[in-house]
Order: sequence, then C-alpha cells, then structure tokens
Amino acid sequence: MIIKFIKFLVITVILLGAIGYAVYYFGTNIASEKIMETVTTELENSGEIEEIKKTIENDPELKSYLEEAKTANTD
Repeated sequence: MIIKFIKFLVITVILLGAIGYAVYYFGTNIASEKIMETVTTELENSGEIEEIKKTIENDPELKSYLEEAKTANTD
C-alpha cells in the first residue's frame, strides 16, 4: 500500500516538474517574441527606427557588437 502511494507520488512530482519546465521554456519564448513584435511595430510607426539605425552605424563599438551577435545566432 505504501509502495503504491510513494510510486504515485514520485510519478506525479516528475510529471508536474516536466509540465512546469515546458510552460516556463515555451512561455518565455512566446512572451519575448510578442514583446519584440510590439516594440518593433511601435518603433516603425513612430519613425524612431531610422534614428536608431543611424546611431548604430555611427558607433563602431555597437556595430561590431551587433555583427558578433549575428554570427552567434547562426551557430
């Protein structure tokens, strides 16, 4: 009787842990994509995106950082 209860408890804890991890992993990815979409839309609508592009092009350190980030994402 106790063995069955412990077995049930262990399986339940493992399943809840797996479900929790999946919700955290996929939830944060979905949330970050929605935030980026909203920010990008707001920047494009306000015309600030061109100002940001000019700032990046005029700052060599920032430009090199972005180039490094591009190559990191493709790996």
